[in-house]
Amino acid sequence: MSKENILFVGTGNMGHPIAANLLRAGYHLTLADLNPEKFADLLPLGAHAAGDLRDEAAKADLIFLSLPGPAQVESLLFGQGLLGAMKQGAGLIDTTTSSVELARRIGTEAQTRGIHYLESPVTNAIDGARAGTLGIFAAGSKEVFEKYLPLFEVIGEKIFFVGQHGNGATVKLITNLLWFVHAAAIGEGLM
Repeated sequence: MSKENILFVGTGNMGHPIAANLLRAGYHLTLADLNPEKFADLLPLGAHAAGDLRDEAAKADLIFLSLPGPAQVESLLFGQGLLGAMKQGAGLIDTTTSSVELARRIGTEAQTRGIHYLESPVTNAIDGARAGTLGIFAAGSKEVFEKYLPLFEVIGEKIFFVGQHGNGATVKLITNLLWFVHAAAIGEGLM
């Protein structure tokens, strides 16, 4: 797995520490971000800076996304055409907190193109990303999940296979809702 050509897109608050943990574990990453300065400190760890994203996507064995939200994922995969540029048999892991509809759309398009897609939103925030203790809700094919489980074990601690595309977003949004409910209840209690 570590010798695969991985295109890692999105090195912000969550993506940067995730990429750092993968690099330390021996994975070979080509990094892309709207602001390349965000990953400059990862280059000495063995990462490479991406050139043209469509060209990089065509060469990648796996594309790993860590983006702010579904609008950015949709723009990248469909608007900029990254999904269409990927080679058959490549993998796509998206850790973005997305929408059920978009995850299902990506899943359908990926299957048509022979791309192995795992919708994989994460939880436990920036501290969990730094420590490699993220919670991961992976949705898609069980076989694809098992293939990429070693990668998930580098970045996460509680790793759940949750079934079909769309279930990852559903479970992640439920956990967010439960967190907000408990935060509000604690606030009321303290008042």
